[in-house]
Amino acid sequence: MSITVLIVDDEPSARLLVSDILSDDYDVVEAQDAKQAMEMFATHNPDIVLSDIKMPGEDGVALLGKIKSVSPKTPVILLTGHGDKVLAVEALKKGAFDFIEKPFEDEEIVSATQRAAHGLRLE
Repeated sequence: MSITVLIVDDEPSARLLVSDILSDDYDVVEAQDAKQAMEMFATHNPDIVLSDIKMPGEDGVALLGKIKSVSPKTPVILLTGHGDKVLAVEALKKGAFDFIEKPFEDEEIVSATQRAAHGLRLE
């Protein structure tokens, strides 16, 4: 079973980093903001979403709400900068699968994505 991961971040270098970490094990698609993420979601139907919280326009928490409204079972992992823990807790209450604090270790991204993929395989 091939798993597609959508990476959403307004910083190209951040998208590239996460893509490099995951591309050996997953099909990766990228979006630069929440609007493009929803277009990619409709087109590619990703199994897992990794999104930055702080982005211009709609933030990652708003994106989480939109994804959950159209696909409640899709795991959404949020990436947070320093001091965003309040937002991260709010996101967990709204159904986020996990959150990872920036700067992160590669293994944190791999581990969270593997747990999300494992949950999908169990269903």
